[in-house]
Amino acid sequence: MGPRIGAARGTIDVWFRMGSGADSVVILQSAYATTSAPLITIGVNASGQAVGTIHNAAGTSVAAWAATTLGNNAQGALVHMTVAWDSTRPINGLHHVSVVTNGVAMPVASFTTAPLAPWTTFQPLYVATGVVAETGFDGEMILTQASLNVSV
Repeated sequence: MGPRIGAARGTIDVWFRMGSGADSVVILQSAYATTSAPLITIGVNASGQAVGTIHNAAGTSVAAWAATTLGNNAQGALVHMTVAWDSTRPINGLHHVSVVTNGVAMPVASFTTAPLAPWTTFQPLYVATGVVAETGFDGEMILTQASLNVSV
């Protein structure tokens, strides 16, 4: 179990060292049922590019991204990702989510599911890493921080 996180808005910072590049992921576990799908996943794909999703309380994907236009993170690289969300108002143009990887903001075009309207709030409480709902972590987790504030 890790830090508690807010519902409608918040920020999570993750620092990790890339493993082999096979789906390094940090998971924010659901509060309403520990067996439900993760509400937020943050990580990199097999090419080392930032990926992630946010689900609302109904389990519907309200934001998904894949930063395929940004550079790859090499195996062994230190990666710092920041994901900020506010389901009540846009914080990045028309988007309610902001993703920054190693100081570079992910372009709006990299959102595969554009969070353009307010969504049903969720209550993620704990940060978890490891094998959860068929999602694994490959690498070294250095630090995970969560905040109720939205910092973009």
